[in-house]
Amino acid sequence: MENKKLGESIAALRQAMGATQEDLAQSVGVSAQAVSKWECGGLPDAALLPGIADFLGVPIDRLYGRAGVGGDIYEALRLRVGKMAQEDRMREGMRICFELQKALCGAMDNRQSITELWEKQPHGYHHSQMLFNSGVSLMSITADAPYYALLTEPPEGWEKGLFSAEAYAELFAVLGGKQAMQALFFLLRRGGGKPFTPRLLEKALGIAPEQALAILKGFARFKLVSSEEAELDDAVQTIYDFKPNPALLALLAIGKEVMQKPGSFIFNCVSRNTPYFVGG
Repeated sequence: MENKKLGESIAALRQAMGATQEDLAQSVGVSAQAVSKWECGGLPDAALLPGIADFLGVPIDRLYGRAGVGGDIYEALRLRVGKMAQEDRMREGMRICFELQKALCGAMDNRQSITELWEKQPHGYHHSQMLFNSGVSLMSITADAPYYALLTEPPEGWEKGLFSAEAYAELFAVLGGKQAMQALFFLLRRGGGKPFTPRLLEKALGIAPEQALAILKGFARFKLVSSEEAELDDAVQTIYDFKPNPALLALLAIGKEVMQKPGSFIFNCVSRNTPYFVGG
């Protein structure tokens, strides 16, 4: 019975991290057939257990189904996520963030996984938030727009580490126009590394040359595009290249929550009683 439980744990943990029997076998220096035998009730050599646990990113006790934490949780995370295929790491990271969000809320007995929520509620507007004096965390749990943001309160407050109100006004002025935002979405779909002239925006958005130039000048102000002079058809033209900034994704995702503040949350804990900005 103990052998069967061990094999079931190895199989479940391996499958959860997206690894194959061959992956585990190669990591600990055995054949895939040996791993298959373990998962069917065979017993691994005791000397292999530390390597198996390391590969699966768990303490050895977890292989036997014991729920105790034990060991170094940070090392376990590195081992678990780091050994996954690259295409699986982000999704696993979001699963871990969801468990962290539940822990921040104190919902330690809740066993519901974010994968279950994604399956039940793949679309819509589902969020979680923790608002403490020590910081805030915001999470979108919807499968088609997931994100996690954790902001710990700096010793001197958040405002000291931010830019001025005037600087943010410049950014929002550049991005705030309808045509500028349409241009940004168009370039995000098109991707970087594809040089273009202002004529591309003129044709794609149906705007005048001066409008396209004004948009590109604003984008250049924040290094969203770069430019250089090139001689084409016996004339010097300005060639642009879009520089996708991944922070734009965070800005747009969290901007959605600003535009439409969630009215309900799956996990919510509010104990903050201080303003977000302190000082004059």
